[in-house]
Amino acid sequence: MSYLKSSHPSIWALTFILLWSVPAGAVTPEESDDNELEHVGEALGENQGDEEFDEDDDFDDEELDDEELDDEELDEEASDTSFSVVEMVTTTARAPIEAFISDRSVAVATGDDILVRGAINVAEAVNEEPGLSQQTTNRGANTISIRGLIGPENLIYVDGVRYNQSTGRTGPNQSLNTLDPWAIRRIEIVRGPGSVLYGSGAMGGVIHVFPHEVPDEQLALRGLGVFRSVDNAIGTGLDIGGQTGSVGLATGFSVRDYGQLNVGQRVGAQGIFASAEDREEGVMLASDYSEMFWRAGARADITRYSSFRLNYMGGQLNGAPRTDALGRGDMRLNDNRDDLMWATYAYDRGRGPLTQLTLNASFHRTRERVDAYRCQTSARPDGSAGRVLDLAGCAARASRVVVARRIDDDVVNTVGTSLTGVSHVPGVPLRLSWGGEHYRDRVLSVRDVADGPDVDFVRAPLANFVSGSAYASTGVFVHGEFSLFADAAQEVVLNGGGRVENFRASAPDDGRGLGEVDFSNTGLVGALGISYLYATNLNLYLNWSQGFRAPNLQEATFLGDSGNFFEVPNPDLAPERNDTFELGTKIDWPRVAQLTGAVYVSLLSDRIVREAASFEGEPEFNAKPVQRRVNAESAYYYGSELGVQTAPLLGTRLFANVAYIDGGVETNAPDDRFAPGPLHELVATGDAYENPRRLTPVEYMAGLTFSLDPSWWASFYVQGAGAQDKLGRGDLQDLRICEAEVGVLYSELNQSCPGTPGWTTFNVRGGYFFDDYGRIDLSFHNLTDLRYRHHGSGILAPGFGAMVTLTATHH
Repeated sequence: MSYLKSSHPSIWALTFILLWSVPAGAVTPEESDDNELEHVGEALGENQGDEEFDEDDDFDDEELDDEELDDEELDEEASDTSFSVVEMVTTTARAPIEAFISDRSVAVATGDDILVRGAINVAEAVNEEPGLSQQTTNRGANTISIRGLIGPENLIYVDGVRYNQSTGRTGPNQSLNTLDPWAIRRIEIVRGPGSVLYGSGAMGGVIHVFPHEVPDEQLALRGLGVFRSVDNAIGTGLDIGGQTGSVGLATGFSVRDYGQLNVGQRVGAQGIFASAEDREEGVMLASDYSEMFWRAGARADITRYSSFRLNYMGGQLNGAPRTDALGRGDMRLNDNRDDLMWATYAYDRGRGPLTQLTLNASFHRTRERVDAYRCQTSARPDGSAGRVLDLAGCAARASRVVVARRIDDDVVNTVGTSLTGVSHVPGVPLRLSWGGEHYRDRVLSVRDVADGPDVDFVRAPLANFVSGSAYASTGVFVHGEFSLFADAAQEVVLNGGGRVENFRASAPDDGRGLGEVDFSNTGLVGALGISYLYATNLNLYLNWSQGFRAPNLQEATFLGDSGNFFEVPNPDLAPERNDTFELGTKIDWPRVAQLTGAVYVSLLSDRIVREAASFEGEPEFNAKPVQRRVNAESAYYYGSELGVQTAPLLGTRLFANVAYIDGGVETNAPDDRFAPGPLHELVATGDAYENPRRLTPVEYMAGLTFSLDPSWWASFYVQGAGAQDKLGRGDLQDLRICEAEVGVLYSELNQSCPGTPGWTTFNVRGGYFFDDYGRIDLSFHNLTDLRYRHHGSGILAPGFGAMVTLTATHH
C-alpha cells in the first residue's frame, strides 16, 4: 500500500479534525480481500516459534525464501504507480516495519524519486517532503532543517553507519553533498528525536541513506547523463555489477560540473538583495564548482540466512564557493573529500528468538580545505572594516584587491563498530531491537596564512581545532514493540525503549588559553508510544521521544572565523536535550485518498546557542562579531504537518502538503521583537523569550500527476513558502537574512530588517520509460522566473530552467 510519507498544516483545527475523520464508509477487512489486516502482534512474533514452523510440512524455508521480498523488490513496489503498495521502513524501529503501522512520522525518497525530482544532492531529494526544509549557504553546501533543528542536531546514517563527526558545523555544511544522489537506493527520514535508537545528535530527526546494493543478476549495467540549463550543469555516471554463484561485485562513478547559477529576474512584492550577484548578467558571482564520486561493493552469501558485505563510497567537491559575506570582503573556496568504508555481517532468519543480527565495522575519513581571501574594504566610523570596495574583483580573487589569505586544512579520521539485533520473544507478541555502538574521531588541523596576494604562506600557531583532538562515543540501547490487544479488525500496540551513551573529548594544550581539554558526558534517553490500528484504514498514535546531543569539538574548542561570526571556544558546554510529544494519524480511505497528519511540541533544555563575547578584549575581530556557544535555559518548538494524496481518477492523482512551525528561546534579556505564537502560553516556562534563529516559515506544495499508460507520466505542481519576519537576534546580524546594501545590515542603517519574503514557484515535469532499457526524466522549474531564496540561504534559488536526465540500463 502506497502510504503518504509525510504531512502538514498551519491550520490547527484542520489537523485535529483529520485525526478523528475515519470515513464511515471505509471498506472493512471482511468486505475486501485487498485490505487483509496483518496484525502487528503476528509480526512481532506471537505464537511464532521455530518448532512450530519446523513441524509444518507445508511451509519450509525454501517457500519462505521465495515469498519474501528483498530490499530491491520492496523499493520497486514502493515507487510503483499503484495506490495499494505496502511500504516498508527500517529507520523508525531499527527493524523492518510497515510505514503505515509505525508510530513515528517518516518520509521516504527512493532512487526513482531522486531522478524524478532532478535532485543534485540529498537535501534537494527530500525537500518536497513536509516538515523538511532546505537551506543553502553556498553552492555545494545544502542542509536539511527538521522541525526547526539544523546541522549536528540532525543525525545522518549511511547503511547503519554513523556519518556525523565531531567537527560538524552548526549550520549548512558539505556532509550531505559528499554523498552521490545517483548512488542512493533509498532515503528514510524520521521526524522527531531518535536518540534511543541512534544516539547523540538525533534531536530533530534521523536521516538514513541506503546506497544501491550489489545486483543479484549475472550482469547489470546502468549509465546516466544529465544536463541542467540554469547553470549549464553537465554530468555522467556509470554503474556495473553482477553476481556469480554466491559472490557479487559492483563498482561505479559519476562526475558533474556546474557553471554560474542563473537566478530569477521577476521580482515580487518585495525585492531580494544579494550582494554576490551580477545584476547585469543575472547570475550569482563565483558560483561554479565540480564534483566527482566513486563507489565499490562486494557481497558474499555465506549461508541461506547470512551474508557478508564490503562497501566503499568516496566523494570530492572541488572549489565550491561561499560568497554570502562577499559584501564584507570575505571570499572562500571549499574543497571536500570524503571516504567511507564499511564491512557488514548480516544474519536474517526472519523469525525466532534471534531474528536478525548485524555487525558493522567502519572507517570514515573527511578532509575539508578552505581557501579564504580578505579583500579591500571601506572603513566604518568605528574604525572597523565596512563594505567591499570591488565586489566582482573580490569574487574573482583578483590580486589587486586581496589583502590577506588563509588556508584551513582539517582532517577527521573515524573508526566505528556496532552490533545490533532483532529478537522475538517466543510465545509473546513482543519484538525487541537492541544493540551497541562505539565511534572514535581523531582530528588533525593546520592553518597557513599570508599577508598579501603574492606573499608566501607561513604556518600559523593556531588552527580551527587543536590538532590531535579526540572524540569518542559509546552507547547501548533496547527498544520494543508489544501488542497489547488485537482482534479481527483492530489492535493496540505499545512501543518504548531506552539508551545510555557516553561521550568523551580530549585535546592537548596548544596555547589558545583552554589548557588541556578533557570532558565527558553521559546521557540517558527514553521513548514511549502507543498506536491504535483499525484494519489497514487507520493508525492513530501518540508518542514521547527524547533527543540528546553532547557538545562537539566545533562548539567546545573551535577558535576562528565561522562565516558570519568570529567564534571563541567554551569548554564548559553541557549537553542539550529534547523532549518531543507527538499526536498523529495515518488514514487510508480505499479508492478515495490517503492522509497523514501530526501535531507536536518539542521542549529543549540547555539548548546550545550563541551569545556575544570578546576576543583579545574586543567585541569584533576582522569586522565580525565575536561570539561563543553557551547553554540557553530552555527553548521550545511546536508545529503541525498535513499531507494528502488522492486515488487515481481518469489517470489523475492530486497531492498536497503543508507544514507550520513556531518557537521561542528563553533569555535573560527580553527581546521586544519576540511575537508569541498561538501555543506560547501553553508551553512557555519562563518570562522572557526571543525568536529562534532561522525559524522555518510555513511551507507548502500542491499539484497533480497524470498518466494513462505505465510508460509515461506528467506532473504540474506549485511549491512555496510564506514570508518569515520572525527573526532571532542572530538573524539580525546575519548577512544571509538582513543585508540591506552590499555589506551593510539593516541594523547598521537603524532600519528594521524585513526578513525573507514569501515565494511560490510553478513547475512541470514528466518522464517516459523505455521498457527495460532505461528512462528519460524532464523537468521545467520556476516557470515564471521568480527571484527568491530559501530562508537563511546565502544564495538566491535557481531561476527558470530545464533539466533532462537520461538513464540506460541492461539486466
